[in-house]
Parts: sequence; C-alpha cells; structure tokens
Amino acid sequence: MPENVVKDRIIKRLLQEYQNIWALIYFLNLAEWDTETYMPEGGSQIRGIASARLYVLIQKELTDKKFIYLVKTASDLEKLNDFEKGIVRILKKNVDRYLKLPKEFLHAYTALTTSSSKMWAKAKQKNDFGLFAQVLEKIFTMTRQKADYLGYKSHPYDALLDEYEQGITTSDLDDFFEKIKSFLLVNYQENFKKGLQSHSQIEDKTYDVKIMKRINEKVLNYFNTDYQYLRLDKSSHPFTSVMSIQDTRITTRYPEVNFINSLYSTIHEYGHALYTLQHNPEIELSPLFTENSLGLHESQSRFWENHIGKSKTFLRLIVGDLRKLNINFKKFQIDDFYREITTVRPSLIRTEADEVTYNLHIIIRYEVEKALLNGSVKISELVELWNSKYFEYLGIKPTNMSTGILQDIHWSCGLIGYFPTYALGTVLSSIWRNQLEFSLKTPLENLIKSISGIKKIKKWLGINIHQYGYTYPLEELVVKITGAKFSPEHWQKYLLKKYPVL
Repeated sequence: MPENVVKDRIIKRLLQEYQNIWALIYFLNLAEWDTETYMPEGGSQIRGIASARLYVLIQKELTDKKFIYLVKTASDLEKLNDFEKGIVRILKKNVDRYLKLPKEFLHAYTALTTSSSKMWAKAKQKNDFGLFAQVLEKIFTMTRQKADYLGYKSHPYDALLDEYEQGITTSDLDDFFEKIKSFLLVNYQENFKKGLQSHSQIEDKTYDVKIMKRINEKVLNYFNTDYQYLRLDKSSHPFTSVMSIQDTRITTRYPEVNFINSLYSTIHEYGHALYTLQHNPEIELSPLFTENSLGLHESQSRFWENHIGKSKTFLRLIVGDLRKLNINFKKFQIDDFYREITTVRPSLIRTEADEVTYNLHIIIRYEVEKALLNGSVKISELVELWNSKYFEYLGIKPTNMSTGILQDIHWSCGLIGYFPTYALGTVLSSIWRNQLEFSLKTPLENLIKSISGIKKIKKWLGINIHQYGYTYPLEELVVKITGAKFSPEHWQKYLLKKYPVL
C-alpha cells in the first residue's frame, strides 16, 4: 500500500479496503497470460467461468456499502495531493461502473470474452470467418448492452472508450482522426501507390528461428533488461501481462516468414513492460497501478518500437546478426535493412504496417466498431465493409480472412474501444521524443548508440512518465510535462522528416 505518496488518513483506509480488489486483479492478469501461452486449448471454457467469478468478486468488493461510503467520503476531501486525487478519480469511476452493470450480465459477458480467444485463434488458423461470426455477433450484442448499462450522451462508443481512455469522447476522436486521415492522404497517397509497385526482399523470406530468438534476447539485454522481473514467451498475438513491478511478462511471435514481425513485436511489448516496471513502488498496491491510460501505455510501446527500434542507429547494433537469419541477407548492408524496414508500403496486417500507414489501420477499425455498435452494419456485412475500407484508404484488399477481418485478437476478448489508443499512443510517442530531446539537449539517435544512452532514456521516461502510473489522464500529463495541449503536430513533423513526400 502506498505510504509516502499517500498522506490522508481516509485515503489510507480506502486503500486498505482495496487490497482484496488488487489481489483479484493480480490473479486475473496471471490467468490471462496463462490462457494465451501455456493453457491447453480445451481449458478455455472452464477458464472463462473461473475468470467470470473473479470479476463478480471484484464487483462485490467495489459495490460494498462500506467501500462506497469511503469513496464518497474521500471525494469530498480537500487539499489532496495529485496521487490521492488520482486514486479517488479512478475508484469513483470503477464504483460507478460496477454499480451500473448487473451481476448476471457481468458474469455472462466475462465468461464469453474470456473463452472466445481460443475460438478466434482456430478461425484464424483455418481461415474461416464462419467459425467465429456467431460468437462475434454475440460479443457485439452484449457490448451494446454494456454501453446501455453504463450510459452515454452522444454515442454508445463513448461508454466503451471511457474504459480505456478516461475523458476522451467519440467527438474528440472524430476530429482527431479526421486530421490524421487528411494529413496522410494529402501528403502520402502517391507514396502508397509507389509502395504497392515495389517488392520487399524480406517479407516473404523464411528465417532461422533460433537465431531470431537470440536476436530478441540481445535486444532486451541492450535495453538493460532485468530478467528477475520480466520474462519473454511466445503467443499467437503478442501482448504484455502485468502482475506487479516484480513480475511483468511479454510475448512475441515467430511467423514462418518475415523476421521483422518478431523483432518489432518484442520491442513493442518491451515498451509496455518498461512502463509498469518503472512505476513508483509506492503506488503498486493501489488503483494507480492496476488501472491504466491505454494511450499512455501505447505511447511507450510505440516509442520503443518506432523511434528507437526503427532507427538506423539501432539497426547498426544488430546488422551482423540479421545477416545470419537467411542466406539471402548475407550481402545486405545497413542501408538495405533500413530501407526494407522503413519503406512506405500499404499492407493488410496492422502489426506489420509501416509508420506512415499504421494509423489508417486504426481508423478503419474505429469506423467499423462504431458502425457495428450503432447497428448501421451487420456481422454478415462485416467482411465486405472491412475489405472496402482497406481498398478506399490503402488501395489493397485482403485475399483471405486471416489477413483481413480475423487478424486481431481484440474483439474476441471484448476489447472494443481499445484500438483508438494505438493511434493516440503513436502520436503521443512523437511528443515524448520531442520533449526528451529538448530536456536532455541530445538527439535521440545519439542516445541510442550506447547502453549508457539507453539508461538516460529510461531514466527520463521513468521520472517524467512512468513513475506516476495512472495518476494523471493522458491529456493532463501531456500539459504537465510539455506545457502544451495534446495534438498531432509533432507526429506530423516527425513523419515528414523521416518519410519525405514525393
């Protein structure tokens, strides 16, 4: 329980009552990790039932009269510090949420979304949307019910978005995505066409998985990873599970072709892990640790993936290892690898997308989710809608279900409203880079050259962003650190500098 950061007697008492909730969340996260890594496929249904019971127990704790009274009392307190205000803000939101969701609904919804990921994985493997369509329809039907229970002013998406990014509305996103979409299509449409005509020398090539595993380990070692507190495993869709500051777990994947997917999945998830590993230990047993701004979280993974991992300076550190992955790479120079990794080439897979086209993948998912939630499109029409949007924005169409509508795990887990946080985080990562370089008076590329420079990057991130956990919502933290409001400006300048338009 936080000691030094929490001064108020009522807040301390409130956090004592929160410990049962913290423990339940801990084991839910552990179960999630096990579900996607080592659990036998046949265990998904009973795992879903068990997880659902844990969520019901969390609801019982949060809606206990004594707990509600303490939250209400804490809400009326004055002269709280920022950590204490953050604790009250989060608990007020969570109490309100669980009071609105009927216990029976919560149990059924959790059981469904906990067990559905295995069904999604089978459908993706067999390239058969029909195997998942009925389940997906039930998930979206229940998600609309959840939005109705939670309540919203303008659009059911608002209720869902607030679970991942408190304070951001659909109206905010409509404006945000319109700016991004117009910027990309005005400046880069000709680059898209050129990219479609080019051929990658990497994406269809196999690679030595054993060597790739050693490269991933080398990268994590260069980032000064402490394996006492982090482990790397394999899963069908890379993710990060956080139990505590002492136990954070990431996964990567090793597809048959294109080593880039494995390398950057590892770096992306490392960014997520580092964010929580550098939280202030005094907030670990509080909602400032268990709850998150997903936009802030994604800003860390996208920072490490794009600004560090996709820099020429970083690639120089591993170019010798990359040449060993395939005999075709033996004569590749640093510029060959860099060109392949930074080519603007529209692709079907979000996680494989280049930095320029990536946010268009997010916009497609945002528009599809809104259409499904407001009933303007049916599940039976979903594949056609998905394919048409890919052709409209990127000039390509999926050739199968696995590279199209079935590529992401998120919907099977009920993570509807999550995708926009990837775009928020991508834009925010450029804001952090600009501020870091200004504060340290050193270009990021120079810092990447050495482990001592990596340590400086980690220290700056830890002091300015990581230590706070969810003390501040996204927009508030941006103003606190930079003195300016959140906007796509630095992201646009970054792209135009790294990826000149034709």
